[in-house]
Amino acid sequence: MVQWEGIVFHSALSEGRSGCKLKIDGVRLIATAPEREIELDLRQARLSLGGTANTLLYIRSLQDEPVLTVRDHSILKALQETGIPDMQMEVGTFKKTVWAYRAWLLWSVFACIVLLVGAFGFFSVYGADLVVSVLPYSLDQKMGEAAVDSAMLRIAPQGQYRHPEVVAAVEKIVARLTQAIKPRHFDYSVRVAATDVTNAFALPGGKIVVTTGLIRIVETPEQLAGILAHEIAHVRRRHGLKSIVQSVGTSLLLRAFFGDTSELGEFVIAQARNLEKLRYSRSMESEADRDGFALMQKAGLNPEAMLQFFNRLQSQQQSSIELFSTHPVTSRRIEALRKLPISQTAFSPLGIDWNQVKIALK
Repeated sequence: MVQWEGIVFHSALSEGRSGCKLKIDGVRLIATAPEREIELDLRQARLSLGGTANTLLYIRSLQDEPVLTVRDHSILKALQETGIPDMQMEVGTFKKTVWAYRAWLLWSVFACIVLLVGAFGFFSVYGADLVVSVLPYSLDQKMGEAAVDSAMLRIAPQGQYRHPEVVAAVEKIVARLTQAIKPRHFDYSVRVAATDVTNAFALPGGKIVVTTGLIRIVETPEQLAGILAHEIAHVRRRHGLKSIVQSVGTSLLLRAFFGDTSELGEFVIAQARNLEKLRYSRSMESEADRDGFALMQKAGLNPEAMLQFFNRLQSQQQSSIELFSTHPVTSRRIEALRKLPISQTAFSPLGIDWNQVKIALK
């Protein structure tokens, strides 16, 4: 006779339960425990699922006792073969319940996988934005401070250019632009690098570097303002920090997003010395174009000057202007700028004698 391992629950047992051997004899299900033998009339029995993950089959008496449990569901076939109509119906209903539960479990697992994959994909795309949004602005400041000296040394080994007329002109442009920023999270400052390299960049936290080479080829102070407005936009959007954060692993991003920013902060500061070499993504460049264009207007400057210089950049060979290496200008970007609205308010020039500035550079 086939037997199954099970557990019987009954008040007649000293501990209320006991392991047992189950066997079917006619209309009786007999549980043989060490203490005694307990019978259940299968004509007065009901089936249900239970236990961890619903893996146990419960066979219950309508009279409350006994209750029998078994993991081996092969007992269902034997219960069906008893020929008891109610039990056959119970087995059929039970099997449908099991299949419904398994289907629900399968769909739940599938849904969890889809959600996890979707969440991972979302965090992979937007994780850097989310993490940067919870990082303090002081981290940008520390990055800029850690990078500016090495950046100056790399771009201009001969050092900082200090002619007062040139420096004052550049500082006036930066002041005009930054005074239009609200709220202003950073203290902006500018250095003029003594080098023929034609470049300008702004480090996180507002450290701006302009080369004498760039000042020489810019035709008007408003054109230089357009370049710097673009660079300041990178600072305001925290693109430098975001670019570095994008290079770290997802686990570190998640820890930073949920409050543990120490390790990420150390990594960011360690990478700060390479900031001036960053190549921003197309979306970042487009964002800086739009924001810089808008900042020019807020500062009362004609944004057409920005377009004028970008057109000049595009017409030059890439080897002649260093700005191409980090800020490639395309016809698509210029066309996008041309579509931006220009306010009808009157623009006021910077009031800088640019010819005199260029003479001072000689």
